[in-house]
Amino acid sequence: MPAITQRRTKGSELTYNEVDDNFQKVHPVLRSILDSAATSFWNNTRTRGGMASPPTITVGTSTAPAGFTRSFVFGAAGAPFISGGGVPSTTSGITTFPVCTVSGSTKEQVYWRVETILDGDEIAFLLSSVTSNGYRFLVDGQYVSLTGTTSAAGSERYYTLTFPTRARRRIAVEGQGAMVFGQARVKFTDTLTKPAEGPTIYVVGDSNWTASGEAYEGDGAGAVIWDHLGVRVDSGGAFGTGFIANDSGTKNNYAARRTDWTTTSPDVVVFNMSINDFQSLPSNATIKSAVATELIAARSALGPQVPIIVFAESIQSRESWVGAGLLTNVQGWETAAAEAVSERNDALMAFIPVINSSEQPPFHGVDGTDSNFAAIYNNGTNHLNAAGYRWWGQWYALQLIRKIAEMAGVEPPTFEVPQAPISDWSERRLTADEARTNDTSTQNWFSSAGSLPLLANSTYEFEGELYMTQGSTSAGINHLFAALSGASTRWSFVGAKANDTTQATAVRSGFSNTFNTARNVTTASTVTGSFVRVRGVVRTTTAGNLTPQFSQTAASGACTVLAGTFFKVRRVGSSSFVNSGDWV
Repeated sequence: MPAITQRRTKGSELTYNEVDDNFQKVHPVLRSILDSAATSFWNNTRTRGGMASPPTITVGTSTAPAGFTRSFVFGAAGAPFISGGGVPSTTSGITTFPVCTVSGSTKEQVYWRVETILDGDEIAFLLSSVTSNGYRFLVDGQYVSLTGTTSAAGSERYYTLTFPTRARRRIAVEGQGAMVFGQARVKFTDTLTKPAEGPTIYVVGDSNWTASGEAYEGDGAGAVIWDHLGVRVDSGGAFGTGFIANDSGTKNNYAARRTDWTTTSPDVVVFNMSINDFQSLPSNATIKSAVATELIAARSALGPQVPIIVFAESIQSRESWVGAGLLTNVQGWETAAAEAVSERNDALMAFIPVINSSEQPPFHGVDGTDSNFAAIYNNGTNHLNAAGYRWWGQWYALQLIRKIAEMAGVEPPTFEVPQAPISDWSERRLTADEARTNDTSTQNWFSSAGSLPLLANSTYEFEGELYMTQGSTSAGINHLFAALSGASTRWSFVGAKANDTTQATAVRSGFSNTFNTARNVTTASTVTGSFVRVRGVVRTTTAGNLTPQFSQTAASGACTVLAGTFFKVRRVGSSSFVNSGDWV
């Protein structure tokens, strides 16, 4: 079993466990990550936002700007750059940063950053011509703009950053896909210095590690984790892959692209379990064998001092596994992977559970249909959106910090578990009045996007408030839902005719056990304003849409649904849901 030891480098001091009275020596890479995360987790590119006073960016031609006589090519000896996101490969002065052998033997880029320290007031970078999305630049850890800088089509060209004053600044260029980095140029009086270089974490994963569907791959989980840990993270993701899965034979699974991390000298390797492996409903033994095979190969290639972590699948929620009837399967697969790790009897190997953890998984709800997934999930790509990657990356970074501290034998920096910055309700709300048909027909609360899909075998709760104005002809309001087969409900209501300056003289309340049977929820009168509040529960056996509706008891002369009307729904469990929390 490899020991956790301290490597001494010239001019360095031994670092000890300051918590343990035995002063156990701490693994230098793990301690470096923890020290960096302690200052970066809440103070980083993601928390600082864009620059208030950004430099001017000028896109020129392939000819160097006048006066920029000092040239620094990325691949040259002693070049003042560090990079991350992929392993640099320079040909004829042009550098790419391939990170993942997606298929065959050709590596592809995801995102990358090149950093240098400028002592001056201008710097020009030779980069690709990019007509969409474009390069993003960072100054002292802040984006110059969250929107990339583009150019006309053609050959490489210079992008020049001009600052109002001369100063020492850390400059980064962020690219993705086929974008390249050529060189940096400064004026004769200015200098570039290579920043200090810390550890590198290589993440082995699926398409969730490529920021799939987002305009900027630098908004993906890998870059977010990089910013929160303060150390380089290379994201080796490929669509449809896992320990076993190979996208129906079109992509390389983890074993087939093993050289991506075994030959590039990462300081830490993280393997992600993937939902792609679960599609075929493998046996626990199959999962265990696949994980163990990669652990053995990685340890053999990387040597005894490189920490290796296996992270359980963490994109899906507990509710989604329950809804799919796979919770027991997932628990078994996690257990199998954990056994593959523990049986290595290796102090620098660890497993991070998700479904089998005492904490809740990071997400709630099911895909983009309900709960907090609705705000951070891109239904068009079946992946997270930019907000989801930011949230997931922050949560993921915290789990790594905790596990790394455990492996190092020290107390982790004190952070609270990040909470998703969104509601777990799926909500529809009117921001402008909507005129409706003045008759007694049944109409949806919302004239467009008025239904919410519900999953099969699930329990939901809902509530909403309907605000209306009617004409002066005496009329009341009925409430109902569109018919929903394979489901049961019970809902209550309170309704009244009232205006915003007058109190109601008659209030109606009650409850119903049906969807499409209209209940008269306000008395008929000539008062023009109406208010209805409904709350209830739905239990489903088959999937369907929940659609709140109303009708007038008589044509009142006018009918308008007012801004502020809202309806919200959230899934609370399976169709047999009884309670959550520690009821006694």
